[in-house]
Amino acid sequence: CMFGVATMRTPLVVEAFVTLGCRGAAAKAYERTTKFLDDDFFSRWTFFTSPDPSGGDVNYVSYAEALESGMAKATSDRVYLGVDMAPGTIGKNRRSVRIQSK
Repeated sequence: CMFGVATMRTPLVVEAFVTLGCRGAAAKAYERTTKFLDDDFFSRWTFFTSPDPSGGDVNYVSYAEALESGMAKATSDRVYLGVDMAPGTIGKNRRSVRIQSK
């Protein structure tokens, strides 16, 4: 699809602009250019370890801590990201994983 900049006069005008700009695009096949599922999955991501920006009751952990505690795992066909499932987190922040693309 090729999109241009248009001044929105009415929603109908913008919808028509987008629809006409994409005509024929749906017939094209997608082609994968990058494979993310592999043993090296986490090298493409940064583990966020700062305090939760939304003020939630969570402590984000590092890559090493996530692997050691079972909160993160990658194989050639699966990726798992999770939270600390240990009991006794009432009144404490739960440890969790948050990743961001590099």
